[in-house]
Amino acid sequence: MSPVTLSNMFALATFVGTFWPLARRAGPHARIWLLGWAFLLLHTLALLLAGGSPVRYNTFQFLALATTELCGLCFIRGSGNIMLRPVALSFMAEMAAPLLLQAALVTFNIHSYPLYLTAALLMLVPAVHMLVRPARRTRSQVEIAIGFVLLTAVSIPFKGFNPARTVDNVLCILFLGAAYLYFTAATRISRGVIMAVFGLAAKGLAYPLLALLAWHNPPIYIEGAFVDLPLYCVAYGMILTLLEEHLGRTEQLALADPLTGLPNTRHFEDRFARALAASTIHGNPIACLVIDVDNFKKVNDTLGHPVGDELLKALAVRLAWHIGPRDTLARTGGDEFTAILVGGNDEHHLRFIARAMMSAASVPLAIQGHSVPVNLSIGIAVSTPETPNLTALRKAADDAMYRAKRSGGGSLSFFGEAS
Repeated sequence: MSPVTLSNMFALATFVGTFWPLARRAGPHARIWLLGWAFLLLHTLALLLAGGSPVRYNTFQFLALATTELCGLCFIRGSGNIMLRPVALSFMAEMAAPLLLQAALVTFNIHSYPLYLTAALLMLVPAVHMLVRPARRTRSQVEIAIGFVLLTAVSIPFKGFNPARTVDNVLCILFLGAAYLYFTAATRISRGVIMAVFGLAAKGLAYPLLALLAWHNPPIYIEGAFVDLPLYCVAYGMILTLLEEHLGRTEQLALADPLTGLPNTRHFEDRFARALAASTIHGNPIACLVIDVDNFKKVNDTLGHPVGDELLKALAVRLAWHIGPRDTLARTGGDEFTAILVGGNDEHHLRFIARAMMSAASVPLAIQGHSVPVNLSIGIAVSTPETPNLTALRKAADDAMYRAKRSGGGSLSFFGEAS
């Protein structure tokens, strides 16, 4: 029993135990990564148990190779964010079957040209699957199918075919493919992503490198601990990626309104303060619009709070149609929205934006079988020396909004204009 293999198994078991609670909270793609690490743990266990009679040795060598290939497939699935749905599971079986057949032929020293050719041609099945089911394919699945076409090309038993070298090439493509998908599927390039991609790529390139060194005269052998180093990079990168994703979701929840997904009051005040500071420096005024839903309490009382919530969500979408990329729309109260407009803030432009919002909202909304009409009261204030800070400008727009409501609702009012 190799002390290095035993220590690797202990390290992997510790990592899987640490990774499990993170993966449960991160989503299906992380659980597929966890399954890959479980296969890698079984790989190490198979290496520990290999020995004794030739049959036992070959059996555990097959298990070690098969679990490594299944680990690579799981990393590809997880990196491509392909979930564990029935269709995806059948696709997984199509990918795994030829690899396991090839691994069995190599480890049990079965020299059969027809069987090797069959294993190679079966690798085309995932690509054909993508061609006959175009409506359900995803970009990741298509890229995986292209990868299996490449696997077929390197697995065809041509003259001078070396089964062991072919398996090395297959493992190289699997882990390089996982590195590519991990990189392209990342929402942002973070330290965790870089580390995981580096580790997966290094793991893939290690197989042809070791084969090349073995061909050297005399052969050069590298200690197994160094060969396994890329896996520790992958482990570190995946954990760091999950933590970064968790922190990103936590930050988003802290800054977003849970009902509409718009910025909440805290996020809005931060954006407001930044916009007002930039306005003071550059001399470009900003506008604040306070938007209130008329008679919203009546909707809640007569149709129920679920209808009221759906109304606010639909209204948030309609209001956002008229918000530019540099502007901000937030939900700042139960039935109140506030917008910051940072460009083109002359009165005619602001009236056009406000009336467009009112027009969009006035089209009745169909919610849970009810046709719900909506009217808005909008107050508008433009930053001036008399409104030097966030509180003053927001209060001015608020006063204008209440003036609009007192006039009967369904109207707009500018701060400072005659009643």
